Amino acid sequence: MTAIGTRSLAPDFLDGDPEIRPRCDGADPERFFTASEAEAQRVAAAYCGPCPLYWPCRGWALRQTNDLHGVWGGTTQAQRKRLRRQGRS
Repeated sequence: MTAIGTRSLAPDFLDGDPEIRPRCDGADPERFFTASEAEAQRVAAAYCGPCPLYWPCRGWALRQTNDLHGVWGGTTQAQRKRLRRQGRS
């Protein structure tokens, strides 16, 4: 795992091409861990939508068996729970 900004330990898909960095790299981590679902969706749209690592990040987030908090791969915690229940990624 690689450290990504101040956000957290990042998943291994970030160990690839060092020129390809996620849009959240270096962003204030507090933006991704908001209590408001609406704000989390705005953050996801702003950072994750245009991110070159959107799909690998989303896949990683959906594969986590723990209750992963925050915005990852364009999804909020509530959205990931719904997607897992529906069997979708």
